[in-house]
This record gives sequence, C-alpha cells and structure tokens, in this order.
Amino acid sequence: MRATGTFAPQGPSLEAQLQVAELALPTFQPYVDQALSARLTSGTFSLKGALRHGGKPGGAQTAFQGGFKLDDLRLLEAVGKDTLVGWKSVQTDQLSLELEPNRLEIGDLKVVRPVGKFIVEKDRSLNLVKVVKVDKGAKPAASPPAPADPFPYRVRRVLVSEGRVDFADLSLITPFGTRVHELKGVVAGVTSARNARAQIKLDGRVDDYG
Repeated sequence: MRATGTFAPQGPSLEAQLQVAELALPTFQPYVDQALSARLTSGTFSLKGALRHGGKPGGAQTAFQGGFKLDDLRLLEAVGKDTLVGWKSVQTDQLSLELEPNRLEIGDLKVVRPVGKFIVEKDRSLNLVKVVKVDKGAKPAASPPAPADPFPYRVRRVLVSEGRVDFADLSLITPFGTRVHELKGVVAGVTSARNARAQIKLDGRVDDYG
C-alpha cells in the first residue's frame, strides 16, 4: 500500500494519491465468518486513485476518484470444495465515491469469467441466501425512520464475459439441473433510485448443445 500527498492539520484537510497492489483477501476470513458460512480461499484487491478529505466548502467531506480490481476470487461452501461465487476479475477505472453526503457512482464494471452455483432447494429457498448468517436472537432496536436512500448508488453498466454457472431447481416435481457456460452480456442501469429498472441481456450455452 502506498500513499503520497499533502496534509493540512489546521483544516484538517488531505489530498493524496493512493495505490493498493494485490492485497491478499483470504487474510480477512475472520470477517467473512461473522457474516457468511463460507470460505474465502483466494482473491486479491488492488486500488488506484485520488483521495480528498475536507477543504472543499459545499462539497462532500471525503471523495475518492479512481478504480479498483478484484482478481481470482473464490468463495467456497463451508463444507466441501464447490465454488459458491467467484471470478477471474472484477474491475473498473470509473469509480467515484463520496462520503457526507454519501454517493457511489461506477461507469463500466467488467466481470470476467464469473462462476457460481445457484440452487433452488426443495423448500424454494436459494442456496446463496442460506449462507448468510442471521442472528435469530437479536431484536430490532427502536430508532427513528431512516432516510429514504442513505447511500445512493448507480452502476451504469455491468459487462459480463466468459461466465459459467451451475443451476439446479430441486423444487420441481422432476428436479432439473444444468450448466450454463460461455455466459456473456450486459446489465445496465443498476441503481438504488426508487422505481428505477435495470435492463439485463445475457446469452449463454446450456451444457454442450443448448
């Protein structure tokens, strides 16, 4: 990790160029354990861009402009060796993040060689939902209503290429399963804006001949 820039303590304000190169993600497995019943076996995180904090009246308190990469990520089932979610790379050089007020904007997000295992169980639940840990004993605390959109976000386009997905529906009278490969396409207009619609166009091959 590397940072260069200027810091003014009287503000305080900061302007810096940040660079993170291939930070190993499996080190953070203890944090994954708190949220998911899954194993993070590989993955690296890289980031490069400009960070600003303070010193700009009327603007966001903190802002980052740049890009990031998540390479060779694999999230496996807690028991077994099957991949739940993974990819060769997820990257963008069109990232804009602002805090106070909050906003996240991404232009094109490229997803290369995504893989996954999506199973509809007999009770019609989804396997990916079941790995999320929920504290059943916790009771929601009384709090004032949250803002309509506390952290607005928008991703202009998600560009998918060379994907492979294992799909099965065990809730049918005759259970069905197949592999979709050569998956590619575009998901456009992913946003937190209310009443907005995303557009999805994905093409793939089902097993060897479909």
